[in-house]
Amino acid sequence: MSTELPVARFCTCCSLLCETGSDGDNFGASFCSRRNRELDAIRIWSEHRDTLSSLSTWESTLDEAKSQLANTTDLLVTGRLRSVDTSRGALRIAQRHQAVVDPWESDAAFEGITAFQRVGAATVSLAEARDISELLIVVGGDPLMEDYPRLPAALSRGVSIPVLLLGSWSHAGCKPWLDAGFDVLAIDTQISNIPRSLSEASTYASVAGWESQASQWLHRSGYTTVLWSMKHLNIEHGDLWYESMMGWVARENETRRVGALVWSDLESTFHQVCTWWTGFPGRIRFGEVRFGEDLVQYDPSRFTAQRWLDSHPIKQLTSSSSLILWIDDSFEDLPTALFESGHRCIAISARAPRSDTSVLWLPSLPAGLGCESELFRGDNAILVQGQDPYPIAHELPPTAQWLRGLIET
Repeated sequence: MSTELPVARFCTCCSLLCETGSDGDNFGASFCSRRNRELDAIRIWSEHRDTLSSLSTWESTLDEAKSQLANTTDLLVTGRLRSVDTSRGALRIAQRHQAVVDPWESDAAFEGITAFQRVGAATVSLAEARDISELLIVVGGDPLMEDYPRLPAALSRGVSIPVLLLGSWSHAGCKPWLDAGFDVLAIDTQISNIPRSLSEASTYASVAGWESQASQWLHRSGYTTVLWSMKHLNIEHGDLWYESMMGWVARENETRRVGALVWSDLESTFHQVCTWWTGFPGRIRFGEVRFGEDLVQYDPSRFTAQRWLDSHPIKQLTSSSSLILWIDDSFEDLPTALFESGHRCIAISARAPRSDTSVLWLPSLPAGLGCESELFRGDNAILVQGQDPYPIAHELPPTAQWLRGLIET
C-alpha cells in the first residue's frame, strides 16, 4: 500500500492560489479570466518543444554560468522570486558572492514593508475576512480585478453583505462583486484622500462628497474589513498612505472591530523567506564573514535593483567586474529595461531573452507548473505546497534546480 500523499492542486496564475475541486478535475474554461489568458500563452510556448535543445546541451552553459559567477566582483540578484526553494537558492548564491538582493519592481511592496516596520498593522486573513466581516471596503479599481478576477468569489460566504468599492470602478469592475452576491456601492474618489474620508464617514452620518449610505454601513457594521493592494494604489508616498489607513483602523478598533487585508503578489514569498534567513525582508547586501557570521546590510533606499543599474553605467562596465543574476519563477516576458541595459546577465527563466550575447540563458519551469512548489498566498497567512494541474510538455528543470547547480562546486 502506498504511503505517499496526493499532490495538492492549485492555480498558480495569481496569489489567490485557488484550489481545484474535491473531484480533482482541472479548472474549467469559465473558472478565471486571468487563468484563461495566461494558459493561452503557456499552451503556445509548450507546443514549441522542439525549439529547445536537449538538456544535455545545457551542461556547458551551466559551467559557463558558474565561471562568470566565480569571476564577478559585483553581483546583483534580482527577478521574480515566488517560491520558497527559489528564494532560498537565490539567497545562498547572494551570500556566497556578497551580492545585492532585490526582487524586480519591489517599490510598492517596500512601501508597505517600511510602513509596517514603523507603525505595525492590525491585519486579518482571507478566511477571517470572508467568514466574519459584516462590511467589506475595497480600495482600488478595475486593475485589481484584472490581476485577481476571483477575489470576490474567494471573499463570498454565500450571504449578501455590503461591499464599499472606493477608487475608480467601472461597471465591469463592479460586476464580479455583484455576481458573487454582494450588495455593492461604488464611490468614485481619489485614493490618496480615502484615509481622511473614512475617518469623517466614521464620525458623521453624512459627509460632503460621500453617499450617506456609506456612513450608515460603517456605523452599523460590527466587523469591517478594508482590503487594498499596495501595487494597485498608484499614488505617491504609499507608505504614508498605509500609515494613515492603519491609524484609522486602530482608532476604529476602540469602539468596533476593524481589520486590514493587505493583499500581496506571489513575490511576497521571497520577503518571507529572506526574513527567515537574514532577519530582513530584502533589499540587502551580503558582506564578508566576521566572527563566524555573515555581515548583512539592510537599506531599502540603497540596495535596490534600479539603483544598482543606475550606479553601473555602461561606459564604466568592464568585462568581468559586474553581473546580473536574473531568476524568474513566472511565465512573464523578461523586462526590456533590464536586458537592453547592456549588462552581462545570467537568466534563469521559462521565457527566452531576446537575441543578446550578453545574456546567458538557462531555461526553467515556472514555479508550480510541472513541478511542486511552496508559495505564500496573498494574505501571507497560508503557505501552499503543491502544483498547478496544467500539463507542461517540456522536461525542463525548475528554477531552484538550476540554482543548486550554480552553487555546487
